[in-house]
Amino acid sequence: MSSKPQTPAPGGEEADQTAAAAEAAAEGDEAPPSRASGRSKKSQSQAAGSTRQQTEAGANEDAEEADAVAGDAEDAAGGDPDAAAEDEDLPEQEVQEDPALDRRNIRKIIAEDPEWNLATVPGLAELSLKGLVANFEYNSDVLNRVDPAQQAKLLKRLPVDVSKKVTGPLIRDESYWRRVCKARWPVCDVSQYDGSWKRMHFERDLQEVIEFFVPGSTDPTQLSESLILAGPFVRRLVINQLLPPVADDTAGQGDDAGSDHGSDAENELDNSHLDFGPLLPQLPNLTELRLCYTVRDCGMNFEWSLFNFTAKDCLKLAEAVAACRQLRVLQLSRSKVDCDRCRILISRLLDHPGLEELDLSHNSIGDRGPVRSANS
Repeated sequence: MSSKPQTPAPGGEEADQTAAAAEAAAEGDEAPPSRASGRSKKSQSQAAGSTRQQTEAGANEDAEEADAVAGDAEDAAGGDPDAAAEDEDLPEQEVQEDPALDRRNIRKIIAEDPEWNLATVPGLAELSLKGLVANFEYNSDVLNRVDPAQQAKLLKRLPVDVSKKVTGPLIRDESYWRRVCKARWPVCDVSQYDGSWKRMHFERDLQEVIEFFVPGSTDPTQLSESLILAGPFVRRLVINQLLPPVADDTAGQGDDAGSDHGSDAENELDNSHLDFGPLLPQLPNLTELRLCYTVRDCGMNFEWSLFNFTAKDCLKLAEAVAACRQLRVLQLSRSKVDCDRCRILISRLLDHPGLEELDLSHNSIGDRGPVRSANS
């Protein structure tokens, strides 16, 4: 069987040549981009290597510095761990000596320390205010020369123990007098004083001075000063006790036989209480007077003479009330007022122009007292 030689297809060589030329052209067009891409990748790898080298170099330098510091600490401590610990505590001691070295002072808030505060230098106005408060008794006129805002701050910081000779005529602020009253008395019912704390202070202050005044023993200077300061503010005066003079034990020690011709009137004069005659004219706004000639909390020192409303007391009180023309209410209770003293009081007060109420309850007045008063 004979084989026939294969003859190439017509135009085959030309097709191969055309394909080879097309491949060559394609390779020629793609060659430049391939070279550019290779160059960019190479530069990126070089930059990354350089950054990595710099980072490693910085880390090595930090490690070398830490080793150097540790070495210095070991050298200073002499290789002793306890000495190194003492060296670490040294800065804390320095911080205690110099608070400026404390890093906490840089912080404005330290939540874990409730007593900490940022110590700042006070302003000139704050320093001036502190000076005015400290020297208020010697320079009280400055209160009327400052603006209302600073005046309120000054009165808020003013101590309650400043002399009433200074604060009485000058300060009208009720918040200050409220602090003064609450600091002095545990129970304060300002409604009984028409809501005025200042009036409450001066009325109760004068009340205490009168209630503990002992005729012949107590210095009258304190009473005179209280009357001068409290005079413009007192409208109601409530006296719950009046102390009699202190008995002189040596007065009755004479001869043993004694003398019985002394009268009861002379004894009553010795037991007379405080005279209201000089007091009431210094209270121009007084409209209500409530008195009780008794002694509170006498305990084992009880004597009936402590509760005597003497004839002299009755006469002096009647004259003082008759001269107090603005008085509207007079109460004299629990004072052992009998019929004779009741008649004396009423007879002196019949011509009083403003008296509206006379209260003589809880006394020793019988039927004869009102009858004699009606006939007088």
